[in-house]
Amino acid sequence: MLEIHPGTATEAGSLAGLARRFRDLAAKQRAGEELTPADRNLLGYDAVQLMPVEPIAKNEDHPGYFRPGHLSGGRVEVALEKPDMVNWGYDIVVSGFSAVNPAVLETGRPDELVDFIATCHDTSRPVRVVFDVALGHADNGGLDLLPERFFSGPGMYGQELDYTEPVVRAILLEMQRRKMDFGADGIRVDGAQDFTNWSEERGEWHDDEFLAEMDRVTQHVAGTEYRPWMIYEDGRPWPHEDWELASTYRTLIEQHPHSFQWSPVTFAHNTPALLTFWATKW
Repeated sequence: MLEIHPGTATEAGSLAGLARRFRDLAAKQRAGEELTPADRNLLGYDAVQLMPVEPIAKNEDHPGYFRPGHLSGGRVEVALEKPDMVNWGYDIVVSGFSAVNPAVLETGRPDELVDFIATCHDTSRPVRVVFDVALGHADNGGLDLLPERFFSGPGMYGQELDYTEPVVRAILLEMQRRKMDFGADGIRVDGAQDFTNWSEERGEWHDDEFLAEMDRVTQHVAGTEYRPWMIYEDGRPWPHEDWELASTYRTLIEQHPHSFQWSPVTFAHNTPALLTFWATKW
């Protein structure tokens, strides 16, 4: 499976540009044309995982993309710019989670995401599409967009979400369902070890029941009901200091035998040279 960032994967920097890339590949294959090394690389994967494509937080100093100007003769001039926020996509504000970041939309319409998925499914060798769902935290920008009940307090990545609040819990699951109803084949739950709660009596605990509820969400797309391919990225007991030695990377696989569990070693920490980790996990 190949991770793809739509904002930088093509010169166009859009989902439409990415769809054209895959359509061109399919046309080359059908015509028997010679493939470039880059073509062969893309065709060597069974699936692509889009980095988060949700609306993300803008720079606090940004003047805004919709700026009313001077009023003259009963008319007002308005400056309107296309949002240009392109990063790895994890600075999500949760609000509008089931929508698509307009910065990766060439046309400004979410149809581009549907077209991209349809293109991947329609090649001579169909490619699965996986969404990277990051609902384990919210950027601080979410504080201005969501009610206070959504948050349990500040955390490592911004704000911790309150999964014990029934309405919040239901809304998060509904946003996941709507997002996946674009037609994705699989879901990668980012930082599953970060879905935690805290109380005076219990201290901090992992909300494995909420992760199970995420797994139980079914999709209805084009008359078909299905459960997506489920991947949990989870390195518990991370962030404890001994996580690279103590983690088995099987906690959630044992609870959900049909699922996959990924290590955060090369994703969240970018530390493939942790000799103690590799020496003990060889």
